Amino acid sequence: MSKTSPFFSTRIIHRPHPEAVTYDLTSTSHTTITFPINSTWSSGLHWHSNHTEYLEVRQGAVKVTLGRETSIITATDYSTQNSLTKVSEDGQERKIVIVEKGFRHEWSRAYANDRIDVIVRESTDPDDGMKTVFFWCVNAIVLEGIDRIGSNNSKLRRQLEGLITEWKLMILFWELDNWPVIWDSNGWGELGRWIESVSTFGVLVIAMVLGRVSSVKGVTEKYMPSDVWKIHLLSCHKAEKGKWK
Repeated sequence: MSKTSPFFSTRIIHRPHPEAVTYDLTSTSHTTITFPINSTWSSGLHWHSNHTEYLEVRQGAVKVTLGRETSIITATDYSTQNSLTKVSEDGQERKIVIVEKGFRHEWSRAYANDRIDVIVRESTDPDDGMKTVFFWCVNAIVLEGIDRIGSNNSKLRRQLEGLITEWKLMILFWELDNWPVIWDSNGWGELGRWIESVSTFGVLVIAMVLGRVSSVKGVTEKYMPSDVWKIHLLSCHKAEKGKWK
């Protein structure tokens, strides 16, 4: 099994401040995510159409928005009904936040300057490995963009590189069931949610079409180890096979 990818030299990936975060990708069934002190990282408001997501807070406090409700959740205490109790492999009883398919959600550190790293273990149902594929690719695109922006003295070129990075992320989101809220309906009811969905779909379709014309993909073999790439190929094969049933 390949231990690393051509793009990364390790399965533990670090991103720098201010949105500092560490992804432990040593497992394909779950991802352990660590937010250091003062990290401003946020998942952004988004939803998944084909996966239920589980967030197990293992250390510190996390601010989670589910639909219109925002809660502060810790490893041993919680204030949301969308949760279950689980005994982890370390023998500790923990609360796991359940994010159902189609449910708008966002999460981050609860307190940026709290003097402790925040650790969250994320997994999905179905456990098809595609979240791992997503994290390899999203980190590669973001870090590649940071490098290119940092290596340019021209303000215009830095802005262009930033837009290219956002475009590549939108292509990835289209490919891997990650639907960002482009326009927040903010309590407009069913009509607002419909407009929200249409705006997201429209932006991602445009990004995808431009990507196909330019031969740019979000999921790229060089971004991940060979065993993770095989997971992606298997998923594509199953999806293609399902079309003909």
